[in-house]
Amino acid sequence: MMKEWDLSAHYTSGQGSQYFGWTDRTHSRPIDLARTFIQRFPQIAQDGFGADWDYAGCYAWMMHLTYPDSFPYTYAYAYAYGEMSIDSLPTMGPKSAQIPLPPPGEAVEQA
Repeated sequence: MMKEWDLSAHYTSGQGSQYFGWTDRTHSRPIDLARTFIQRFPQIAQDGFGADWDYAGCYAWMMHLTYPDSFPYTYAYAYAYGEMSIDSLPTMGPKSAQIPLPPPGEAVEQA
């Protein structure tokens, strides 16, 4: 039986170029990392296959709000201790914006 932890891939910036703990892919190109991800996480890849127009629209809106030189970020500690809102993402860079969170998808029951 799969545990919830097994249904996601885990990486932190502290791992540097050892994405997902992979020591054999530290110098891989992004396309090769993507192919390895599909091979090593087939269930996650399968679960993510297909069109998700709600999420794609949210992503396009985020790109619009941050264009050309800002990006959204999260910081789990700040969220956990109430230092940041959990209803939007702040941006870093010269263009300040609050990015709406993406739709929850099928994994979360929607009200």
